Amino acid sequence: MSDAGAPVLPAATLARWSTLDFDAALAEARTVAPAPLETAAALVAAALPRAEQTPDASARWLDLADALVSAEDAGSPLRAELAYARARVLAQTGRLDQAEAALRQAQTAWRDAGRTAAAARANLGLTQILAMQGRLDEAETAARAAVTGLEQDRDEQEGGEQDGEGDAASVPLLAARAWRNLGTVQTLRERHARALESFGHARHRLARMPAVPEQQTELAHTLLNEASAFTFLDAVDPAEASLRAAIDLFAAAADSVNQGRTRTNLGRLLVRTGRLAPALAEFEAAARDLLGSELVVETADADALRMADELLLEWALGYLALNLHPEAARLLDKAEQLFRQAGQPFELAQTLYTRAALARAQGEIDTAGAAAAAALALWVQLDNPYWHNRTRLLQAQLELATGDPAAALADVSAMPVPDNDDDAAAPTAWDTALRVQVTLVQVDAHLALDDVDGAAASLAQAAAIGALDTLPPDLAVQVAYARGRVARAQGDDV
Repeated sequence: MSDAGAPVLPAATLARWSTLDFDAALAEARTVAPAPLETAAALVAAALPRAEQTPDASARWLDLADALVSAEDAGSPLRAELAYARARVLAQTGRLDQAEAALRQAQTAWRDAGRTAAAARANLGLTQILAMQGRLDEAETAARAAVTGLEQDRDEQEGGEQDGEGDAASVPLLAARAWRNLGTVQTLRERHARALESFGHARHRLARMPAVPEQQTELAHTLLNEASAFTFLDAVDPAEASLRAAIDLFAAAADSVNQGRTRTNLGRLLVRTGRLAPALAEFEAAARDLLGSELVVETADADALRMADELLLEWALGYLALNLHPEAARLLDKAEQLFRQAGQPFELAQTLYTRAALARAQGEIDTAGAAAAAALALWVQLDNPYWHNRTRLLQAQLELATGDPAAALADVSAMPVPDNDDDAAAPTAWDTALRVQVTLVQVDAHLALDDVDGAAASLAQAAAIGALDTLPPDLAVQVAYARGRVARAQGDDV
């Protein structure tokens, strides 16, 4: 989003300035172009695409650009581009409040300069930052504003009404990104069917573009994000295909950061479907992509692991599934610290839920109950029905563990969101695994209350949800075991 006429600084110069004493680097920067503002524009142009992979170097280049701009009479567009790039670096390093302020500063500057399309594009970054903070209503509003503004910009440019704000070829790409961002927010709000529609709009726009590197990168991000929607709709095969295609595209682009993030999501999918050994292999590969070595995860402090924060959480879930409790606990400690520091309530709630599941597995019922209650409070705040119900299920399992089957049935009954998944605009409150787990709790509770008929009715509900060979292996075993218990209670010889 920088000016098309900005000079390109040599890679060696950028590398030197990223480590040189600041005053010495600034003195050099004042001499490399006829006008310092040209150098500032080049520094912004260099920092923006590198913010994810080299945030420290990008921050240094932006500091240099800021010093050059402050000493000159820079116009609003350049100041806006500087603030926009700064926001990306701040978001990458977990300073979300500052990132939001920088983005709004950029948006105001672009509006003041009459660059309405650029102001609309700022909503792309704003969507992501608001979503990371759990402000999903505001994030969806920003995403829709980006879609509206960029689609209008695309239509005007296709009709020949260009406004001179940049490369016309980038407008369809940005429109696709706006649709992808909207789909991502809809996924976070558990509106997965509607999210797939948004991802479809993004794919449609990308399919009309040549397969240049920028188009391939945006396609990879779209595949990565749509896989989450497929996963929660129990479409495991399309989810896995999307993730593996995204990994290949990121590898071709030598984008190790996003390759690692995609491997993290693939590992999560493999854990979800009971393929634990391949999942751990993906987590190890993700750590190498994100951090250079899987060994760093165990030895580094939390701050050094920020780029791998979600990997820590998903890897902990894999360890928990394998009953490797100390390993899971160490990763959860670091993940919780990172998510609290960054103010990311969605991921923090997932971490607290996983802590509760770990404590339950270790027999620490009071600790599990406290963590589950803290997670549930966040899910209520975030208005997330799927995770609300999943946490209620965990609370019911804890009630069973304390010998209170009636309370367990009450917890299940308190799941507040009806099954309305046929409505594409409605939040997804259930998936197959959650449905089956609820019926298993009901079976256990009814048997504990000597209500054999109730247990049999609950077991019939589990059978109606899916045949054993369609369930994840661990759930299939649990259903088979429940069948045996119910049959024995009915007096059958099993």
